[in-house]
This record gives sequence, C-alpha cells and structure tokens, in this order.
Amino acid sequence: ICIFAFFYLLRGMRRGSMWDFALAGVMLGLGLNGYIAFRFIPFAMAVPILIGLWRWWKTRRENSMAEAPSKCFPCGVVLIGIFTIAVCAPLITYFGAHPEDFAARTGQVSIFADEHPLRAFAISNIKTIGMLFVFGDCNTRHNFPCLPALHPVAAIAFLYGLFAVIKKIRVSRIASALPEITLLIWLFFLSLPATLTREGMPHALRSIGMIPPVMIIAGFGAYTLWEKLVHKKKISLTLPFLKGKLPSRLHRDWEGLVILLLLISIPLTTGYLYFGIWAHAPTTASAFSEDLSELARYVHSLPSSTVKYLVVDLDHEGLPVSAQSVVYLTNTATLGTQREQNVIYLPRLNPTRRIILGSHYAIIGFVAFHDTALEQELKEAFPTLTKEEHGGFTVYMYQPR
Repeated sequence: ICIFAFFYLLRGMRRGSMWDFALAGVMLGLGLNGYIAFRFIPFAMAVPILIGLWRWWKTRRENSMAEAPSKCFPCGVVLIGIFTIAVCAPLITYFGAHPEDFAARTGQVSIFADEHPLRAFAISNIKTIGMLFVFGDCNTRHNFPCLPALHPVAAIAFLYGLFAVIKKIRVSRIASALPEITLLIWLFFLSLPATLTREGMPHALRSIGMIPPVMIIAGFGAYTLWEKLVHKKKISLTLPFLKGKLPSRLHRDWEGLVILLLLISIPLTTGYLYFGIWAHAPTTASAFSEDLSELARYVHSLPSSTVKYLVVDLDHEGLPVSAQSVVYLTNTATLGTQREQNVIYLPRLNPTRRIILGSHYAIIGFVAFHDTALEQELKEAFPTLTKEEHGGFTVYMYQPR
C-alpha cells in the first residue's frame, strides 16, 4: 500500500492525472487504517508534494507551463486530502470517541519516556542501522535470531545505491532528482517508528516500513554498479556455456558469471535459513505459541458434556490478546458459543472459588502462563484432580465418582 501511495503520487505529478492523485489518497487512507507506523507516511509524502507545489508556483510565475508538474497541482493535493479523509472516516470517528487509544501503545515504548531521550534516540539509530548489516533482531517471531536484515550481497548493493542516490541529488537540480529525494525521505521517516522507541531494539517489526525504500535503493545500487561494469569491462550476464567456446567465454566474462552466482546465492541461502532451519526450529514453534494451538485443539476435541475451565489473565477489556489463539480455534468468542461448548474462562485471581466439580467430567487448563503456586492451590482445593501433560501444555482432569 505504501509503495502504491508513492507510485500514484509521483505518476500523478508526472502526468497531471487527477485519477492518480485520487488513488494516492485512497492508498494513503488504507495504510493509515492498517498500521500505526503508517502515520509517518504523510510526512514523507509531504516533501515531494511541497517540491511539486514549488515547481508549479515557479512555472506559473514565469508564465511557462511547459515544465509544470500538472495542469492544477494544488487541485491534485486537495484531492489526495479529500480521499484520504474519506477512507479514514471510520478510524477518525473511532479515535474521536476513544482518544486514549490513539497513542496508547506508542507512549509506553517511546524514547521520550526515557530520562535521556536524545541518548536513547542515538542508541536506537545505531541499533537500527546495525540491524541492517551487523546484528539483527533476536526475536524469533520477527527474524532469524540476530541475523542482519540484509544479505551481504544486498547490503553491498544498498550501500552503493545509497552513495549513488546521494551523488545524483548533489549534482542534479531538485526537480530532476525528485525520485531520489523521495527515496531518502521515505527511508528516513519510515525508520522513525523504530528509532523513536527504546524497547526491544533492534526491532525488525517496527522497521518493516523501511523495506520498500531499502530494497529499491539496493536494486538501484545493483543496477548502477552493473552498468558501470558493463561500460568499463564490456561484460555480460550471458552464461559462458550458452555461446562460444567455454574456456574463452569464461576468461572473458568471468566477472558476469561471479555476479550472477552472487545474485543466485541470495534466494538460496536466505531460503535455506528460513525454510530449512528457522521454520523447523523448536524455538520458532515456542515463539509463535504452538502450545496454545495444541491446547485449543485438545479442548475442541473434548465432548460438549465435559466442563472446560480455562484460566486466563483477564483484563478490563475482557479476554487478553494472549488468549485469542484458544478463543479463535475453539470458536468461543461469545457467551453463547462458550455455553454451547461448555467452556468457562476464569480470571487468574482466585479461580478455585469459581470452579464447581460435580457429576460431569471436567478439565482445568492454563492459557498463556504457568503458575506453580496456583497449581498447588488447585491440588489443595481439589485433591481428586489428576495432572496430565500433553506436549506443550498441562491440564488437570476431574473424573466424577
């Protein structure tokens, strides 16, 4: 969505199409509905828009529309705003009724909650930059533990591309370097969701908005480097065994063959790391709470006559996020479905007061936490309970006499 927002904006500026500006507004609105970090995109888009307005004003003043970015660029900007607001109307209405939700999570992890925010900001920037090349996110849910975000070949291409982008901006007029300026601004603003936070850094998930500009810059760097080699060395990517004699082609085009092998190494090594190692690692299953899926399948397999007591960390909003896997897989989100399947969610505090064991089979399970003291309390309150271990989870069984 972010890519399409910039695509339609830049194409609208080039072609002067009101349809493109409208689609840019739609994409911007959809993105704002989807993810908190997208709130930085309007600031990134504001830079090319301001450049476009300056170009439009300049050409209008000079009475020459030959190089104008559009027939009525300010009209296009207004159109972007109208469609963005229209698409975001439900979200704006919700935040109007619940303003406390607008920045609830961001306030908890912000660098401004630190005693030294500037130092925290500098540390976050260093860790985020290091995440690309040296030391990545160690959270198994976000990344292959501690692996840099960029493959070494992609990292080299990105650095060369960054150098090439900055060089073009320096030697070109602002108007002709608009795509390169947009890329750098895009990269900067989409790094802020990570660098303005201090918790769990480096954080690949908060940096996810950096992926498009980083990959575009890396692709631009690879292309620029290849063009440079082609002009200097007269090399090609034609495989040596497809044309001419093998020894002579290898001798002449060995650089192209090396580059081709390096490019092939990116999907091969990355694919093996993630699909061959990471996907099958026990730590990955644990990080994605496979034990909750197993518990949900077990609960769902029991007959409806069995009473299922599931102890959870209830909060003021009801069932917590940690319990949603069990709720979804057992289809017990509403009181009606809970009654149908005989599932009772209990708060972690004093659950024994709410458990009634009578003439029906029953189980007692713990959702997303382990509490030895609570288990001991259950044993003392209900001595006839039988403990059963099922791989990643534990339940207590009750059999009526």
